[in-house]
Amino acid sequence: MVQEKRVDPDDGATYTYEELAAFYKGTYKKNAVQAYWEACAPAKAKAKVKAKAKVKAQPRAKGKQPIAPGDRLPAIKLDFGFNPIEQVDLLERTKGKLVVILGLPGAFTPC
Repeated sequence: MVQEKRVDPDDGATYTYEELAAFYKGTYKKNAVQAYWEACAPAKAKAKVKAKAKVKAQPRAKGKQPIAPGDRLPAIKLDFGFNPIEQVDLLERTKGKLVVILGLPGAFTPC
């Protein structure tokens, strides 16, 4: 029996549920992987061959698109302060500076 494959929107690769669960094991909880699987679009026959080669050639961390050293920052606005009353343009704020980006989950939020 052929297992259903779906396209991971993060990397464009196709996975069976078992492959996707194995890929995200240790990164996300099982119920989060199941919800993500259900949101993924079904794979088309052509995408299967291309996606397999891509997954093997480019394994990487999951989640949002990572920003690598030397990459340009995205053009987004961020809330400024604890109770944000203003937004700051990320590109304008960091223009001409070396930037280190650090992300942490909020206190008392599920991981």
